[in-house]
Amino acid sequence: MKRLCFIGGVSAVGKSTLIEKITSLNPSFTFNKFHHTLVREFSKREIDLKKALSHWSEVLPFAIETYIGSLSERAITLSDIHYAVQPNYDLAAHQREIISEIQPLDEPYVWGVERKLIKQLLQDTVRLTTLLLTAPSKEIYARRVEKFKREGFARSLKMESIEKESEMELQFFKEITKEFGIDLDNYKLINNSQTNYERNIGEVIKFLKGQEPLKPC
Repeated sequence: MKRLCFIGGVSAVGKSTLIEKITSLNPSFTFNKFHHTLVREFSKREIDLKKALSHWSEVLPFAIETYIGSLSERAITLSDIHYAVQPNYDLAAHQREIISEIQPLDEPYVWGVERKLIKQLLQDTVRLTTLLLTAPSKEIYARRVEKFKREGFARSLKMESIEKESEMELQFFKEITKEFGIDLDNYKLINNSQTNYERNIGEVIKFLKGQEPLKPC
C-alpha cells in the first residue's frame, strides 16, 4: 500500500522547509511537490495555465491520474499543500503577477484539495495522513518579509490577511478529515513556531513511521 501525507498550512508556515529536512535525514520519506503546483505543472505540458483553470473538469482526471502515479511505492510520500485557497489570488501568486483589483480579503476561500482526488486516493487503497502546520501570525509575517527581501515576492503582508488564511486553513483541514472519515490517528495539528521546529522534525518522523503519536500543540 502506498503511503501519502499531506502537510498543509499557509504560505511561509514552513511546509517545504520541514519536508526537505525530514527527507534529507531519513530515506524512508520522499518529497512530492506535484500536488502543490498541480495546475501549473500540468499546464506546462498541455495548455495555458489560465485555460487549465477554465477547463478544470477536463484537466482534473488526467491530473489526478498523474499525481497518484507519481507516488512512491517504497517510501512515505510527503506533499505540501494548502487546505484552503483563493483561486484568483493564488493564480496571480503562482504567476508572480500583481493584480491590484484582486485583494486577498475580498475573495472567498475554497478547498485546496479536490474531493475527487481524495476519493480516488482512498479507492486506490492509499493510506492517507493529513497534518496541518500552524505558527503565530507575527512569525509568518516575519518569514514573508524575509522572503520578499530575497525574492521580491511574497503572499499578502497584511496581518489581517494572514490571520484569515490561518483561520480558513484550520477550518477546511477539519472539514476534510470529517467528510472523508480520516481516522483520528491519521491527522494531527502541529505548532511549527520557531521554538518548536527542531522538535517537530523528530516527532513527525516518529509519528509517520508509527513509533509514537504527536503530542498536542
